Amino acid sequence: MDTQGLSLASPTTRAWDRPWEFQLDVADGTGGKFVRNTNDLDGAMRQLAATPKYRYILGFSPDSADSPRPRSGSTEKTGHHKLEVKLREGHKFEVEARASYYGVDAPAAVDASKETKSAPKPDTHLYSEAETQALLTSLDIPLAKPAAGPSKVEAASTAPAVSAKNGEMVTTDRPATFTAQSTLVEVPVVVRDSSGHAIGNLKQEAFHLTDKGKRQEITRFAIVKAGSAPNSTLDNSAPADPSAPPTASAAPTAPMPTRFVAFVFDDMHMQSGDLPQVRKAVLKYLSTSVAPQDRVAFYTTSGRQQADFTGNPNTLAESLKKISPSPMTQPDISGCGAHVSYFQAVQVDREVGPSPSSADLSRCPPLRVAVAEYGDLQTALMAICDAYTSGMQESRATLAALKNVVRRMAAMPGQRSLLLLSPGLFVPAELQNESDDLMALAIRSKVLINVVDARGVWTNPAFDACRNGVSDAAIRDESMFKNMEGQANTDELIALGEGTGGTTNFNNDFFGGIVKGAAAPEYMYILAFAPQNLKLDGSFHSLKVTVSPGEKLTLQARRGYWAPKHQEDEAAVASQEIQNAVFSRDELHDLPVDVHTRWMNVGEKSKLTVLTSLDVKLIHFRKDGDRKRNDLTIVAALFDSDGNFMSGTEKILQLRLLDETVARLQQRPPAVIGTDFDVKPGTYMVRLVVRDGEGQITAENAAVQVQ
Repeated sequence: MDTQGLSLASPTTRAWDRPWEFQLDVADGTGGKFVRNTNDLDGAMRQLAATPKYRYILGFSPDSADSPRPRSGSTEKTGHHKLEVKLREGHKFEVEARASYYGVDAPAAVDASKETKSAPKPDTHLYSEAETQALLTSLDIPLAKPAAGPSKVEAASTAPAVSAKNGEMVTTDRPATFTAQSTLVEVPVVVRDSSGHAIGNLKQEAFHLTDKGKRQEITRFAIVKAGSAPNSTLDNSAPADPSAPPTASAAPTAPMPTRFVAFVFDDMHMQSGDLPQVRKAVLKYLSTSVAPQDRVAFYTTSGRQQADFTGNPNTLAESLKKISPSPMTQPDISGCGAHVSYFQAVQVDREVGPSPSSADLSRCPPLRVAVAEYGDLQTALMAICDAYTSGMQESRATLAALKNVVRRMAAMPGQRSLLLLSPGLFVPAELQNESDDLMALAIRSKVLINVVDARGVWTNPAFDACRNGVSDAAIRDESMFKNMEGQANTDELIALGEGTGGTTNFNNDFFGGIVKGAAAPEYMYILAFAPQNLKLDGSFHSLKVTVSPGEKLTLQARRGYWAPKHQEDEAAVASQEIQNAVFSRDELHDLPVDVHTRWMNVGEKSKLTVLTSLDVKLIHFRKDGDRKRNDLTIVAALFDSDGNFMSGTEKILQLRLLDETVARLQQRPPAVIGTDFDVKPGTYMVRLVVRDGEGQITAENAAVQVQ
């Protein structure tokens, strides 16, 4: 519709003075309507909203004797072709029809006598590689031959750079420069009703997010539903070409693992009394709650015991028996021996410094408690020094171990739940950045960190029966201090659980806590925002998420984040986004891309081909001088039946198209880019990720069984 209303142009108006010409072509060419020269906008809108009751679709194969190149029996001629549709005599009706199309030269016919005897490649049932090659040749845009090799996920691509004629398309192994929001902060939120059930019907506008009390604009919003993993058994394979040898087969569907559960035993902080109840609950879970498509693994924070993901959880029982407390320093085993904790040592250092004296006892309860336990100041100071050093090492090692497990799980193509079995973890200010990095990595990798307190219901050790003979004043000091310590140790566990969308369990129902932690919440919201005027000072930013007034709801959300101390490299951030998408199972559809697979036997080996169907004409281009540009990174990755990454190939297409090239694309089918993998018989999952220079991503899955 022409929104300018009634035009006063003269009858001699020239064609190039008619800005509505394109609108008319689009309307006629698609069977729609174009309304102009009217001020009755309401009536015009009613006309446009009404769908014609009947439409006729006519099709024909162009044929012109003066075409220089025949294609498939046709002699279509390059250039603008005007169309006219009339009814036969006797039918006096008004006709609205497509006015024209653009013809494109096709490549010269192939001499069949010169064809090689290699096995032919069947086209997909939707897109033809022959059509794609014709498209690229007609546009003078050569496409680099796909070369299997290491993907950016594991190494830089070794494919040679290929310059295109006229500089319109370049295939290169150099990393493209992307525009990305490197300071984007993601906030997982779980919303539950009064009965404790997660709800998933809230819209973005229902959420209010503040950073240090300042309202933030939510720039990204997503709802994640448990059990709605993208379909990994889609039949995207191409039917076999009738002319292909009998060994060329269509790729049947195959089930793949959908849930990965990693148990992380905090053996550096656990006590011997914590393990029996934890072992019993884990063994019960392995024998009663593991589904056929689950994969389970065991890790310890000390690194002394490890069992990688397996589909047979019963094999983990033997590894479970070997797990035992493994602190960096051996505790006093005399029964009621004195002990200084890391939290206690940090408090002494903060309150009175590294060299306290007896004069400091009156103003430093943690120091008084240590002296009361050890009997003299000198011995207490030695214990405090040892506790500070070993405690820092243990906390740092625990965070590093958790980060390594998260990285490992990021490569798992399914729902990912990490269950941390720990009696508590103290993270001082010196290690908060490392803790925040762990949480941010888990959020990006879509790994839910769930916590089960290995102690169960915690009781204050200051009232232990074996403390006979200790004065009431000392017990009061220790009781108050131990309460503070217990809260500090559980705060980090709660932050990890709530901040990543996981669960926390601090009661004696260990099995129930494990079952709940292994299952993702039914609904989870992912809010993201770019902090305004963020100072790179490393300060803590408290976050608060609320929902619009209404039903009484409880929210579980990330408590805050630490500002970076330097600006992140945007290309590195984009690379990380691609890698995160490769090792996810979530499907995204921002770009006009489809994935298909096929396989065939070639001698004693099998070749699996991943076909990327890319509709270039639907991609958004930005103006760059006399060109329209965009950069596309295409990654095809292969996983085995247990979800382990095997190999991947990356291609970077740098598009620098002239306006006339873009116009030609409007009449052409999608391009098909093939990536080959040499495989053995078995079940595989293919992951295709395509990202453009604007940050738009498409990610799709395909399962295939090679026989």
